[in-house]
Amino acid sequence: MLLLICSLVSLLFNIVFDFFLLKTEPMTTKLFVFIACTFIIISCGDNASTSEQNKEEQTEQSLSQEAVKQQAQEPEPLLEIDFETAKNFIPEGFQIVSYNEEANFLAGNFDGDNAQDFAVIVSSVEAEFFQDAEDVRILIFEQQSDNTFKKVAESGNLDGYFIHNAETSQLHLNKNVISIKRQDMRFDNEWKFRYEEVYDDYALIGSEYNNYGNAAGDGSGNRSINYLTGKKIEKFNEWDMKSEKLNQLPVETTKVNSVKQKPVLLKNLNAESFYDL
Repeated sequence: MLLLICSLVSLLFNIVFDFFLLKTEPMTTKLFVFIACTFIIISCGDNASTSEQNKEEQTEQSLSQEAVKQQAQEPEPLLEIDFETAKNFIPEGFQIVSYNEEANFLAGNFDGDNAQDFAVIVSSVEAEFFQDAEDVRILIFEQQSDNTFKKVAESGNLDGYFIHNAETSQLHLNKNVISIKRQDMRFDNEWKFRYEEVYDDYALIGSEYNNYGNAAGDGSGNRSINYLTGKKIEKFNEWDMKSEKLNQLPVETTKVNSVKQKPVLLKNLNAESFYDL
């Protein structure tokens, strides 16, 4: 636009200059031409300024509309879940198993969507002590886009016996793997569940069973199952009465169904099955 104005000014200047050199024209005519040319130049400048101003206003309006559009598309801030908030989502007739300030409550990103989810161990409320409850379950809740939480997975009834006496949480998180632990007098268990997108559910990917044996160590050992590879390894010890020594039995390796073949989902974990899983 500026180049066009300059070209027009130069052209008018040449015309005026040539016009004034003509002596045949009267002075009033020359003056009129001069004023007309001046008005044209000023008008062109004003039009150019108005055009530039309109472009700036259109640009600002477009940027403003884009900002409003982006703001409308931005999701609400994700909710940070805590123990007190989690209580609001527990089904009626159940309570979160807790000991003083230690609760079976676990928060984290379980399914890889960057939203915070949570898991709890709950028991029915009819019993005075958690271990006497008739119904004990593990529940997993995932955060939704509107900052509410939806129950997406639930174990079977684990019975009050599943709750160990130690005043520590039985739920742990290692990256995106939910670890469920149980401690007994002579043995302990751990079950590892992970969200599997192909099933849109939480599947058992590994378990550990440790037996302490008797006072002499008879029966002590470990059973480790990897459900990703479909392999179970057992290493146990046996007390030899004749030699009065604790001997390690031959290591046994057997195949089990892998996650891809036949997944063990959280709902399959119950009071009858958890010993063997």
